[in-house]
Amino acid sequence: MKNKFIIWTAMATFSWLGVNAQSDDREAIKRLEQGVNAYEQERYAAAYQHFAAVQGRRAELNDVNREMLDYYHCLTSFELGKGDAIDRIESFRKNYPESPFVTSLDWIYANVKFDQKNYTKALELFRNIENNLSKLTADERQEFHFKKGYSLINVDGLVDADFRSGKINEKFRKRKRYF
Repeated sequence: MKNKFIIWTAMATFSWLGVNAQSDDREAIKRLEQGVNAYEQERYAAAYQHFAAVQGRRAELNDVNREMLDYYHCLTSFELGKGDAIDRIESFRKNYPESPFVTSLDWIYANVKFDQKNYTKALELFRNIENNLSKLTADERQEFHFKKGYSLINVDGLVDADFRSGKINEKFRKRKRYF
């Protein structure tokens, strides 16, 4: 009789823990959804707070939801101008190299580096994006070609081409398609 009581108590405890863990899991997912909705409504500060709250409960999420959490946390950090935005993007790229979100983050990161006049790093990121241009909008693709071409000119030192005489070195001829 005593053994049955111990077994029944253990089963009830594990069942309660399972239900409690499920409700915690649901709470984390609910906060993640609220954060994504706030981000989509361009309420970045609210979204950031939701993602920060879920960050402490990452273990309760499955791999797909953790990836989504990290992606949107990167985006909100960037939108809010947080100092950790670039570190978050680099961390995301390392942790999820095959993620479909990498192109989007590379685009953001490349634009930051381009604006900072770090054309070498921007060019590296533009090359990563090149295989996934279909994931960019038409306007973004046009901007991509301009910025990549401009970066190539600055990195390769093609500013010595003599445009007035029509003598353009061969490197520039190969790069002009980006314009």
